Amino acid sequence: MLSGKTKTHRTGNKMEMLNQKIKELELKLESANERIKRLEEAGNNLLWNFCPEYTSDFTESQSDALKQWHKAKEAKP
Repeated sequence: MLSGKTKTHRTGNKMEMLNQKIKELELKLESANERIKRLEEAGNNLLWNFCPEYTSDFTESQSDALKQWHKAKEAKP
């Protein structure tokens, strides 16, 4: 049977490992969110540069590609 001191040490190690894993996951999430933001900005810049008539109020004259981009951008979780 383990002594109280050994159990406390093991619990401390597990907590430290869990905290480190949480920090790693937070960094990955932050990185993913930044990448999504950059991709959205790049897509928007392409729209504005190549389709200056682009608005989020779609008209019949706008292509399906523009509509799909806007729909995909707004559907992110």
